[in-house]
Amino acid sequence: MLRLKEEDKKKLEELSKSPNRRIAQRAKIVLLRASGKSYLEIGSKLGIHYNTAKRWVKRYEERGIEGLYDLPRPGRPRVFGEDVDAKILELVQTPPSKLGLNLKRWSVRALRDYIVEQGIVKNISVGRIYTLLRKKNISLR
Repeated sequence: MLRLKEEDKKKLEELSKSPNRRIAQRAKIVLLRASGKSYLEIGSKLGIHYNTAKRWVKRYEERGIEGLYDLPRPGRPRVFGEDVDAKILELVQTPPSKLGLNLKRWSVRALRDYIVEQGIVKNISVGRIYTLLRKKNISLR
């Protein structure tokens, strides 16, 4: 059976009510294990595989509460930040004719060309703009 320090138990109870569902679930896993539940019972109660419960309890035992948080993901960091996304989304809402362009509406290519011409970014792919618009449910049609 897992033994918790009183301060950890309080923190885990707080985290189990977190709006971050992943953290809340991981805290619940540790709390259930500390209350004597088996990994199978935890899995059944939370709708997860018992190995998932086992893995999070092990991470808690090794790293404490910090172990319940996600580790940094590998891969290339984002090239453009939220500020660039915001500028692109603002531009999409502005008719091209108001910016002195001879267009009735934006195309992704025209948007890309304008963004680069205005120096918002040095370079950006049409695919990157398309992905941003799709993620925000914005159609240029």
